[in-house]
Amino acid sequence: MLLVNKLQRLNNTFMNISIAMCSYNGGQYIEQQLESIYLQTIPATEIIICDDGSTDDTINKIESYSSKLPIKLYKNESRLAIIKNFEKAIHLCSGDIIFFCDQDDYWLPNKIETICKAFTDNPTQKAIFSNAYLIDADGNKLDKTLWEAVNFNAQRKKIWNNNSPLAVLLVENCISGCTLAIKASLKKHILPIPDQYPIYCIHDYWVALVAACNNEIMFIDELLIYYRQHQAQSIGANDKRKIINESYKEPIINKIAFLKYIYLLLSEQMSNPKNNRILDSYITFLEDRANNSKNYLYRFHLAVKNFLNGNYHKMYASMHGNYNTFTTIIKDVFY
Repeated sequence: MLLVNKLQRLNNTFMNISIAMCSYNGGQYIEQQLESIYLQTIPATEIIICDDGSTDDTINKIESYSSKLPIKLYKNESRLAIIKNFEKAIHLCSGDIIFFCDQDDYWLPNKIETICKAFTDNPTQKAIFSNAYLIDADGNKLDKTLWEAVNFNAQRKKIWNNNSPLAVLLVENCISGCTLAIKASLKKHILPIPDQYPIYCIHDYWVALVAACNNEIMFIDELLIYYRQHQAQSIGANDKRKIINESYKEPIINKIAFLKYIYLLLSEQMSNPKNNRILDSYITFLEDRANNSKNYLYRFHLAVKNFLNGNYHKMYASMHGNYNTFTTIIKDVFY
């Protein structure tokens, strides 16, 4: 009876739950993902699946679940690719809470219930993400969790919980979309999803940045899905979206351009002055690191200034494992 009452309260709070899934040649794993959704302790109201032109048996396997699940399948007339396909799926969702979903993972039965409870307990939050087990292509657990793979460590959690999620996310994304859920009220702020800098900003990172602008995103330290790692997936836990054949400073310069671009997009939404300062400070720090002046004494001055101000630690070192401050300073000065 207690469980029934608990589920009833959650269902009364969020009457409609949407799942946004994109599919593309996912026939090998998609049945397992759909089965895990079917076994949820709180059912989804709708499952929006946007297929991006699958040529295998993905469509047949999705349709085989149409009698068990409230699936709404949309077949793209032309390929949209991952960012715009997720944008389409999110746009089509009508639920109060929208869960992002990959085609090749599978969820623990309490995923929807746990996330919905977190929204109920934290009404000011508009986005919530969790940790995940990592598994290989055959479903065997790997030796680390998602958060361990992306170095979402105790230091980063401490910074996050000090009302600074944006400070954590600017350095490096620690959120995988397959663990993320959002309130419908966030849709108007995240759509359309920019795709001008896909190597730096995929859909889940953009959503996280928007929610972080006003500290409306939180994490729950629970393992709620099995996140599959395999060669055919678009993005994995260890993917850094690196550009090949870049000079040492080129990635820094490119990230500055990206951050200035999103600053223009985010500034109108950012009501927290502290987050404006965090973004300004991080861009300034990267500009100092990217300085290519032939005056090495000036570049050394910039590096020492940022070292003494603690920027190398606050804005870089604390976010990475096996980090050598002095090696990075030497590279910033002489490369």
